[in-house]
Amino acid sequence: MADDSRVSESPAVEQPAGERRRFLQAGVAAAVSTLVPTAARADPFVPNETRVSASQDLVDLEFSPSLSMYCRVDYEGRLWVGDVDRATGDLVQADGRQILADADAMTIGDIKFVFSGPEWVTTPDGDQVVYTKFVHGRRHNAANARIALAIRAPNGQWSGGFQGPNVPRLDVFGSATDGGLNPAIYYLDDDKQKRWRDLYGTAEEILPGTTASSGNATRFVDGQRALVYRLQVGDLWQAFRYDLDTRVLEQLTFDSGKKQLLAMLRAPEFGNEHVLLATVDTREVRAYRKLPTGPGGAMQWTMIYRALGPRGCNVQSMEAFTSGGRTYMFMSMKSTYDFPHEIWFSNIDSANPVFRCISKSTPFARDDPEYFVTDNGPVIYFNMWDPALRRPQGGSLGLWRSDPGVS
Repeated sequence: MADDSRVSESPAVEQPAGERRRFLQAGVAAAVSTLVPTAARADPFVPNETRVSASQDLVDLEFSPSLSMYCRVDYEGRLWVGDVDRATGDLVQADGRQILADADAMTIGDIKFVFSGPEWVTTPDGDQVVYTKFVHGRRHNAANARIALAIRAPNGQWSGGFQGPNVPRLDVFGSATDGGLNPAIYYLDDDKQKRWRDLYGTAEEILPGTTASSGNATRFVDGQRALVYRLQVGDLWQAFRYDLDTRVLEQLTFDSGKKQLLAMLRAPEFGNEHVLLATVDTREVRAYRKLPTGPGGAMQWTMIYRALGPRGCNVQSMEAFTSGGRTYMFMSMKSTYDFPHEIWFSNIDSANPVFRCISKSTPFARDDPEYFVTDNGPVIYFNMWDPALRRPQGGSLGLWRSDPGVS
């Protein structure tokens, strides 16, 4: 998914590069020492990068682990899907133009106001693609945006089209329920009001408590018909979970810090209990688990892990996944100061913390990370740009990936 700058805040004054690295190491150690009695261990990891494709328009790819496929749009407004080689992590067709699913969808440039490109939704018939599509012949703006769905035929061909209703809707995300049962979608209207509905239905509802000012930090809970999003409580933004079937809205966090990007998924290291992951105050990541830590042993969401980024950083595009029985999150670190945009990676294990930069230190910018688990472990894809050249296409250095060094 594309970076969501609407939940970001301006970074503070940055330290020199050398001090930044020392600050990071000290920050991780200090954060971990509040949770476990041991200090952070030295990290022998060496960042690595491999270019996947030199194509300049492989922007905002989304990957389907079950299908080993990606989806994406190009600058001409075409929706493409294609296969990923599980052994290598390479795109089977390197230019990302393997299968044309819709020749009249949205463009990469539309992401500036649509906020996301195509996304996967899990259904009983396998993963399908939800995306924003515009009324043909009309200007690409919020008033002419509509929900669309692309499905795969038995012969492997894909086709997309409007899903309805015929009213302004954009920025569509799909659920990933177990077995794809009762799939749902979340999206915005042209006033940026947050709404949801069943994928194959027409009746829609507004997410309770939300306004356009709450940003779009809203994501489906892994395996459930539920959403996590943030709402303002006093002067802080806290995490909430909304059950789409019971219509129950539950506040999850009560601690300090402005919660920003959120994710909730099952953690195999905790018996597949759900954990909540959050970015906080632009430069921190936290993990929470429901534990008997409340009054009288009541169950409540309790922070079990935190890691601090460098002062002045802006954590964006945080996502999470599991691999090899462990839970991980990854993100881009951005700053207007003395270090380039980087890709970072973290686990949620306070006893053996991993919080590392997995991209090299060069003047190039890196953004919009996505993951895919190969036969040899996970890799993180990202776009690389030369900020000295004019964007969008002019500064693109193609699609890259890094091995984060875990199984």
